[in-house]
Amino acid sequence: MMKRFMILLFLAFGVFSLTLMAQELENEVQVSETPVAAKPYRIGVGLGGAFTGFREETDTPINRYVNALIYIIDGNIEKGSFLHSFYLDFYMGNAQVAKKYREFHQDYDYEFFRGRIEYALDYRMWSILGDNKFPGFLGGMFRTDISYFSDNSGYMDSPKLSSLFSLGVHATQKWIINPKNTLTLSAGIPLFTYAVRPAFAGMDDYWQKYAAEGSYAKFFGLGSFASIHNYWAIFSNVKYSYQFNSLLSFFGGLGFEFSHINVPKHRPRRDVAFLLNAGISFTF
Repeated sequence: MMKRFMILLFLAFGVFSLTLMAQELENEVQVSETPVAAKPYRIGVGLGGAFTGFREETDTPINRYVNALIYIIDGNIEKGSFLHSFYLDFYMGNAQVAKKYREFHQDYDYEFFRGRIEYALDYRMWSILGDNKFPGFLGGMFRTDISYFSDNSGYMDSPKLSSLFSLGVHATQKWIINPKNTLTLSAGIPLFTYAVRPAFAGMDDYWQKYAAEGSYAKFFGLGSFASIHNYWAIFSNVKYSYQFNSLLSFFGGLGFEFSHINVPKHRPRRDVAFLLNAGISFTF
């Protein structure tokens, strides 16, 4: 509970500080009212809170949750009718057992890491109300999602590494409120995936062998292909952006993710995540 409170307090303090910074910049910088062409390149860095839960049944049917600080790098290039979007984040922490299950106690120490890289290429397809305030984009995405967890209790026979490499559809809807304020909604759904998933507990000889050898790259040869019949997921994000001046802007976002993968068969993994973030972007 204290960890959640500290994360939320950190976010609130960050937003408050950035608001004060914006007010000071407004007083110091003369901003022309004449519209100027938007700069096509943007890159941003931010911090936030990840409130997540997962159930990895290749190990045991246990619900675990992780609340941690998340680190973010994102950016986009908008030129002509094309919108390129890039996103990277990662977080790590202790995966807590939600409820005691057999010999697995809530005070066990499970080390957890998760990171993802996503690139989306969208093409401008529509503009609601016939103007430039509500442009909509549709295209595709490539996404890599890697998670890892292990324990120090001795019950887990080998670390659990899950790596998903996906191609899917992606859509972006913008609301350009005015030259300084923008709201963006984006969502992606994977269609074809190469999944490197752990085997059943006690039956993962290759995983134990490669882990003992330190040959971690060999894990990626143990994968199989998945599609919408055994991998269902949606990744969505709402982002607000405030432009301080022609170079600097503030952003804050809320993300929701859900995924269910049934690989290996009858040993699924489910993930749910709420991601809060805030940061600074540079345009050029």
